[in-house]
Amino acid sequence: MQSSILRSLTAPIVGVGVQPAQIATARPVPQRVLVRSVGGITFVGFTQNDFNSPLATASGLYQVPAGGADVFVISDQQELFIGAAAAVTTSVAVSEALPIASAR
Repeated sequence: MQSSILRSLTAPIVGVGVQPAQIATARPVPQRVLVRSVGGITFVGFTQNDFNSPLATASGLYQVPAGGADVFVISDQQELFIGAAAAVTTSVAVSEALPIASAR
């Protein structure tokens, strides 16, 4: 079983020449990712390409409002990215989606 990870970071202000931050990759087991937006709106997407359109009109992005939280489950080889239109502090917790204890 993998250790859980908890961290806070400033979501990058995405736009021309600025890429979203990768916050999780599911290898080799599915991962549960909790994203909490501490201030402002955090945008969450499954690929970097999701952030190529202006954030207000981008399809494929989830919006986590200020003070809100959402949980995402990603399977093997999927990735999760965050970005913002303004400086936003975001807390991220990553753990195994289905933790299985050792059968000993």
